[in-house]
Amino acid sequence: ISERPVAIMEETSHAYWLNSKALELADIDTKTPNPVGGIILRDEQGEATGVLLDNAGDLALDKALPPSKALQDVYYQAVLAGQDELAKNGITSVADARVFWRRGHLEAWQKAADKDQLKARTVLDLWAYPQLDDDEQLAALKGMYDPGNDDSLLRVTQIKFYVDGIIHNTTARLQKPYDQSLPGVDAKGLYYFSPERLERYVRELSKSGFDMHIHAIGDQAVSDALDAIGATGGQGRHRITHVELVDNADVPRFKQLNAIADFQPSPYFTPSFLKDNVPMIGERAYQMLPMRQLYESGARVTLSSDWDVNPLSPLGIMQNALSLGERSLPNLAAAVKAYTLDAAYTLRQEQSTGSLEVGKQADLLVLDKNIFDLPTKQIGKAKVLWTLLGGEEVYRNPAF
Repeated sequence: ISERPVAIMEETSHAYWLNSKALELADIDTKTPNPVGGIILRDEQGEATGVLLDNAGDLALDKALPPSKALQDVYYQAVLAGQDELAKNGITSVADARVFWRRGHLEAWQKAADKDQLKARTVLDLWAYPQLDDDEQLAALKGMYDPGNDDSLLRVTQIKFYVDGIIHNTTARLQKPYDQSLPGVDAKGLYYFSPERLERYVRELSKSGFDMHIHAIGDQAVSDALDAIGATGGQGRHRITHVELVDNADVPRFKQLNAIADFQPSPYFTPSFLKDNVPMIGERAYQMLPMRQLYESGARVTLSSDWDVNPLSPLGIMQNALSLGERSLPNLAAAVKAYTLDAAYTLRQEQSTGSLEVGKQADLLVLDKNIFDLPTKQIGKAKVLWTLLGGEEVYRNPAF
């Protein structure tokens, strides 16, 4: 397609492919510098190949998707479709981990809430844009803080940061250089937010009531995220998500700082996946996803899906969390707690949900099997028959 601009996002959202027309409209040519947090891949002549890594792709999409009435309806319909998927999977609390508030995502959520169409207690994570002026963005984010009230299903109380990219793009930020990097990428990966900027944002936004949701995959990025959390002086309930490489010296800091380690043990984390990373990071690939190590250190560990990069079902995620050999959580009870009560703590909901107790909300689901009686490999095959939110039915399997 040569006459129309085309931009295609890779499933993790860390790489984009643009055709020549799209590059032209995005003002990307031989003189365009790499944006903060992004890389424009180039050939030997300096021409953009069309592959954009990390924030370079987001900037192109910002131009492709300026706010419009048509897109606003697309976002609203996406919110509604997501509600049905949550209820079918027995999920009664959720965090939307990347709310692009400059594209109209926040308004779509607010419209669904105003129309009483939400089927889960929802926390929104406002996206922190690496390319914006810090003073202006901090003021804008603080102005969107909305803790709601006791009856609110929608709260705007978290901020989503990317510190770095991902390992197989060689954009995750490492303490020691990659064995092999993509051309044009720094030997240790990249930063969306430098340690100094991250610390300022986390410190100031924590004072305004926000909790941080920090994407950090490389061991240097994880260390920087812990430093930023430490700078708050104990304010907030902050989580580091993905946590794929952690320096041994940083393991005890999670418990010391009350930093939550949020893992997504998806079906991708197989021995072959780890082996695929060996060309980039060598033997470090076999240290990825230290879920058991952090759990045994006393850190608060949570599980989540990263949907729609991974399947949504908590049952499948819990099965995978018990199927990763030495990385696995010790037992199903630990996996269930990571996906319920500890997750509720992370969302500041532990007083009202996350466990079935007198005085809490009747957020519950009925399964067709007792997962504690199943072999680990069968847990993900249990079916949700019924989902209740605050005692009200939001999903019923036709067979129930």
